[in-house]
Amino acid sequence: MALPTVNSYSGNAQNATITNATDVAGRVSLGFYNNGLAGAVIFNFGYTYVAPIIVITATNLISATNIKYIRAYTSTTTFTFEWPDGLDDSSDYTFNYHVFETQSAQPTNLTITTGAVGSASSRTNATDVAGHVSVTSTGAAGVGATITFGFAYVSPIVVITPTNQDAATDMDKMYVTTTTGTFVINFRGTPIASAHTYDYHVIETQSSNSSTLPAMSGTTYTTFSRTNSTDVAGNVDITTTTAAGTVTVPFTNTYANPIVIVSPISGPSALAMPLMYITSTTTGFTIHIAANAGAAGGTCKYSYHVIETQA
Repeated sequence: MALPTVNSYSGNAQNATITNATDVAGRVSLGFYNNGLAGAVIFNFGYTYVAPIIVITATNLISATNIKYIRAYTSTTTFTFEWPDGLDDSSDYTFNYHVFETQSAQPTNLTITTGAVGSASSRTNATDVAGHVSVTSTGAAGVGATITFGFAYVSPIVVITPTNQDAATDMDKMYVTTTTGTFVINFRGTPIASAHTYDYHVIETQSSNSSTLPAMSGTTYTTFSRTNSTDVAGNVDITTTTAAGTVTVPFTNTYANPIVIVSPISGPSALAMPLMYITSTTTGFTIHIAANAGAAGGTCKYSYHVIETQA
């Protein structure tokens, strides 16, 4: 099996490593020089893709704090993490990634409708399962765009990642909601009035929780639940306070090296994204939310997708 490798650095990129990795999923670590330059790290795929998409999640606090500066995108042979000037912290940034193959054209039964706070929208390399989407924001809160599936799902889970800088900057202002037939890109607050581009991945799950799921646990936070959940995908609801807290979501089975991707599906969870990160073990994953990430009593709602990888 060909594995991904580091290709090159630019700007203030000091080092990069890739672990627990295949072309499909893994973890990257990035380090920076304190010179204030813009930079990027390019990774080679082990194989050539037709039209890959990538979704990412922060796995430590410094990465979460600065996730609005990080964008990730792909070509047929590489995937890239890029950031603007000024991101000069010398700490290690770590992210989980998941790459999914899609196609060069899209089925004719896929549609996208521009919402009340959008001025344009489009999809490319798209299927019901994955693709690229662009929404031009007018700078107001509301529905940016509605993507209609070609076929109805039972309970779709959507994970999404910004692929241009304005979308990354507004990561705390975007969240996704779903029905059996659609997913909706919503904006909260006052997003930048510009084109926001994203990669998305849709995972089918079930209308109720798996009967074998073990109970979740929390520190500081005491009210939480999950819905439409299996080990592979689902939704987690957390009632937050202004204090830092965690919620641990255990697996039914043991995974060798799980990679977990998380996306916001409510306004409060979007607001908390710059202060939320994920850690995982062979037996589960933990959602960490830092102090003052959101208003007391807010409900942070997240979708998650777990991918098995290797040592």
